[in-house]
Amino acid sequence: MSTVNESAPVPAAVVNQDEAVNNSVAASQATDETIKKLQTDLRALYSSRRTFQYCLKLYERTKKRFSSLLAKEDAPAEGEKAVEAKKARVIAVYRLIRNFCLSYNILRTERDDDRQFVPEAWRP
Repeated sequence: MSTVNESAPVPAAVVNQDEAVNNSVAASQATDETIKKLQTDLRALYSSRRTFQYCLKLYERTKKRFSSLLAKEDAPAEGEKAVEAKKARVIAVYRLIRNFCLSYNILRTERDDDRQFVPEAWRP
């Protein structure tokens, strides 16, 4: 006859402790995975924010420079000076449009995509 009863039930307190340990390990692993995912999402958000700030500064700086050229009222020029003034205005308008398209594309396209284009929705 054996002195240890192999068929004796395990006390409920021991089973609950084992389950609690297993649950805490699983919860800690899930928490670690959740933390890593949240950190990844946070990095992506900060990256988007940096890109937006860079793009906004670039856009504002360029807009200010060329808008001031367009707003400047020169005395009416004649002859070749008038032609040069009109060319300067056309160039300033073109650069403003290009700056706006580039800023829009930086925010809307993927990192490796070409950004020097006018979006299809804006074309006539």
